[in-house]
Amino acid sequence: MVAIALVTVACTSSADSADLGSSTTTAPRSTVPPTTIATTTRAPSEPQGGVRVIRPNWDSALVSSSVVMVLLELAGYEVDEFESRSGVTPDYLYGRLALGEADLTLDVWPNHTGWIEGGGPLGPVGDLVTVIESPHQPDGGVQGFLITKSWADEYDITHLGQINDDPNLAVVLDLDDDGLGEIYGCPEEWTCDDIINSFIYFNEWTSLEQLSGVKTTLNPAPYAGTFEDFLARVERGEPAVAYVWTPTSQFARAEVGTKTMWLSVTNEAALRGAENRFYPGSPDPSLLNDDGSPGFTNVPPASCTQGPDGCQLGWTGSDITAAANTAWLEQNPSARAMLEAIELNATEVSEMFAELEARELEDWDEKIEASWEIARAWVDNNPDRVNDWLYAALVN
Repeated sequence: MVAIALVTVACTSSADSADLGSSTTTAPRSTVPPTTIATTTRAPSEPQGGVRVIRPNWDSALVSSSVVMVLLELAGYEVDEFESRSGVTPDYLYGRLALGEADLTLDVWPNHTGWIEGGGPLGPVGDLVTVIESPHQPDGGVQGFLITKSWADEYDITHLGQINDDPNLAVVLDLDDDGLGEIYGCPEEWTCDDIINSFIYFNEWTSLEQLSGVKTTLNPAPYAGTFEDFLARVERGEPAVAYVWTPTSQFARAEVGTKTMWLSVTNEAALRGAENRFYPGSPDPSLLNDDGSPGFTNVPPASCTQGPDGCQLGWTGSDITAAANTAWLEQNPSARAMLEAIELNATEVSEMFAELEARELEDWDEKIEASWEIARAWVDNNPDRVNDWLYAALVN
C-alpha cells in the first residue's frame, strides 16, 4: 500500500497538498529567496556526508522514496541504499534504524507507531528513532469510493446512501442479476473488505453488496482485476462505484475530477460503518479521527460529490512521512530541514507509481532502477519546487 518522501506542511491547507483531484496542483512555493536551480544533470552541492536509506518492501513507496534520495544527492549527500535490493518489513526496518545500521527511511505511516513503540523485536525504540513531524506527503494516504462522474452528474448523485435508497439507481449497478447493486471492493482477506461490508450492514443498505475480488491461480491480483472492470465501465460512461486508496496507480488512472469523482457518504453512515464488528476492534480506528469525528473531508470540491455533510470519504486520512536514526538526524540539520520542506501530493505520487507499474517489471532490482529513472525525470521537470527545498537545506 504505500510510497515515500518527506515534507513540511506549508502555509496552506493540506487539501492543496494532497490534491486528490484529476489535475496535479503544484505544492505551494516557499517565501524564501530563489537560489540557483539544481537539476539531476548538474553536480550536487558541497559534500555533506553519507546517508544510508533503507526501503520498505511495498512497491508504492519506490518512486517517492527515490525522489527524496535524488534530492538528498543534490543537497550533497552520498546516498547508500541499505539492504534495499530486497526491501524490508517494518519490524526489521525500524530495528535497523534504532541500531544505527541505517539512517533514514521514507514511507512512514501512522499505523507504524506500534513497531516504534514496542512492537518490534527490540522493544520500544522511540528514543533512538525520530519520526519527522512535517510529512512529505500530507494526507497522502486516503481511502474512499469513486463513482462514474457522468452518471453522478446526470442523476445528481451526491452520496452512497442515496444510491441504496433509490431502486432505479441501485439496479443499474447490478452486475450478476441478483437484484443488488455491486460496489467494486476488496479481496476477502483484506481489511477494507470487512469495512465495506460493515458500511453496508450497519447502514442497512439492503440494495447494495460488495463485489469482492477472489484470489486464484488464474487471478492472482483480484483488486487490480476488479478495478480494471470499473475503469472499463467508466470509459464507456456506464454507472459504477469502486473502492480506491492513494497512492495507487488505480487512483491515477481513474482521472478523478474528470471521469470519476470521490463519492461521499454521510457522517452518520461513516459512524455506523465504524462499528465494524466484522474485524477485531470496534469502533474501527481507520474511520474515526482522534477527536471522534468520522472520516476525511479535506478534498477539493471539484473532485468530490457534496453530500448532506459536504465531501465525506468515510475513511480517515494519513500523512506519509519519514523516520531517521535520532543521532544521525541531530548531526545533519540541513538534511532535516530539507526533509521537512519537501511536499508531494497524492496525485503526482500516484502518477509516478502508475508509470512504474506500466513497465510491468517483476524483478525488485529492476523496479528500483526504474524508480530512480522516473524520480530523476520528475525532479528535472519541477525545478522551482526543487530549488525551494534545496534552499531549506542551504540555510541550515
